[in-house]
Amino acid sequence: MDVVINYWAVLGAGLFLIITGIVWYGPLFGKTWMKIMGVEEMSKEEMRRMQKEMMPMYILQFVLSLITSFVLYHFVQLLGMSVAFWIWLGFSMPLAAGAVWDTRKGYAMKKFLIVAGYQLVTLLILGWAFTLR
Repeated sequence: MDVVINYWAVLGAGLFLIITGIVWYGPLFGKTWMKIMGVEEMSKEEMRRMQKEMMPMYILQFVLSLITSFVLYHFVQLLGMSVAFWIWLGFSMPLAAGAVWDTRKGYAMKKFLIVAGYQLVTLLILGWAFTLR
């Protein structure tokens, strides 16, 4: 079965992922996330250096968001919206669990919940959006 890609939907989904990430790791869970990542313990010089390094990371994240959107669009068109949940359960959630190994003591579960929660919410919303015609 051939899938006709709606590139506007993929572009919009990529933007949605970036905006949702900014809100998720900002106003919603930003304080907890900063504590988990040890930002409170950084010097002003380290903070300035980190902020300067962020723009290339945002650009890379946008490109990766486009890839995620493109692949998810394919799967949703072929298999339906529920595939978004199964992708989260089989791939995103285990990867999020693996990402907590380097976390400071006492924060592993919070980091897992923030990362896995973001992945679940965004995949389900995009899965639903990609079923709309």
